[in-house]
Amino acid sequence: MISLALTTLAAALFASVAANPIKARDFSGPSGLTQFQLNTVPNGDNDTYSGWWPVAFHTGAGENAAVLTSNQSETLTWQFNSTTGDVYWLTSNGPNGGDIPWSIGFVEGAPYESDAPAGYKLVTINAGWSNAGFSFDGDVLPNPPGYGTLAACYVNGTAPYWSVGPQVQLLWRPDDVPVGDCADVLLKAVSVE
Repeated sequence: MISLALTTLAAALFASVAANPIKARDFSGPSGLTQFQLNTVPNGDNDTYSGWWPVAFHTGAGENAAVLTSNQSETLTWQFNSTTGDVYWLTSNGPNGGDIPWSIGFVEGAPYESDAPAGYKLVTINAGWSNAGFSFDGDVLPNPPGYGTLAACYVNGTAPYWSVGPQVQLLWRPDDVPVGDCADVLLKAVSVE
């Protein structure tokens, strides 16, 4: 009797799954752009770092902190993976000259020995897929759910290369962390020039 009940239950479950297959989520990319650059726009009243461009600042093997520059010629050309929600750029420095994606990611830890406001956390551009779950709202890239607000912060430098001096670093802050001395920003996709 139990065997018949389990068989019936399994058949019902199979029929349900076959009728409603699981589909990969489609994340929204920037309107009509396959390659783009990212530019900061204000997310509040402070527009100090509006119009700045994210670049990768080397911090270790396959690891980069996201810092900002006012010089567009130094920025990266990005692409978007609508299956995973990854925002990435490709380099040809992989094994045998193959392409390697470098993705924007959010770290739960504070930037090492930084004078960024308490509670602010690191944004990275690291080798590999981050599966970040980004989805554009038009041409603006909000943070993935659960990752608060992006912020541009003038900090004492980026570890381990303190000799470079102060930089504007792209960080994120959880929703319960006050703004501090940083400017809340969003990233907007713009055509490659």
